[in-house]
Amino acid sequence: MSLLKTLFANCRDVTFLHQKQREGKLSFAESIGYRLHLLYCKVCRLFIHQSEQIEKCVHHSNSKHKSELSADAKIKMQRALDNEMQ
Repeated sequence: MSLLKTLFANCRDVTFLHQKQREGKLSFAESIGYRLHLLYCKVCRLFIHQSEQIEKCVHHSNSKHKSELSADAKIKMQRALDNEMQ
């Protein structure tokens, strides 16, 4: 992205920059453009809030419900797959 485009990011750019920010990969200019956009764009602030809430729910759900198929269930699935492949 050019410096001007980075500093004046649009909503599409901010959704991409949000993911980069979550991964800790934003450059200084991208960080400034991201934050500037969020200052005036209520829709993007709402998107980011909802995105973070979904991520928290998924993380909480994954950490709480660690389930695994039983050995019998795995064998039945494998047999069913094998039969379908023949």
